Amino acid sequence: MVADDATLLESVDGPGSLPVAEFPDSVRSGVDEDLGVEGAVAFLAGLPQELQAGARVFATGEGLEARVGGFVVRLGRPFDMGEKAAVTAAILEKGVEEGSIITVVAPASPAVLPPGAAPTDEGESGEGSTDTTAP
Repeated sequence: MVADDATLLESVDGPGSLPVAEFPDSVRSGVDEDLGVEGAVAFLAGLPQELQAGARVFATGEGLEARVGGFVVRLGRPFDMGEKAAVTAAILEKGVEEGSIITVVAPASPAVLPPGAAPTDEGESGEGSTDTTAP
């Protein structure tokens, strides 16, 4: 268990209903470990309590990714994580089609990829992405 500031509190056997940050050894070299863990904790702490239960953040070869409320959330590099959590919560509150992928790499320009569509790297910069959060 880790505090909001990434301080290790205690070890537990299983996550139960707690949010989880996963950093397998095989991908640690692609993400700065300290920033990645700190960013994961900041993202999870920034989610509303009802979304924290069962939420997971993990490293990929391209940054961080999460599973929140049953949705894949592409986070990118571990910066602005509180803002990314707030944007993710707002998108989920508004409603998203099951199977969609949420991208908050650039929290000012979030995108929702509909089910069945192939993800691209275009959303990483915010250019070429479709902002489906606007009314």
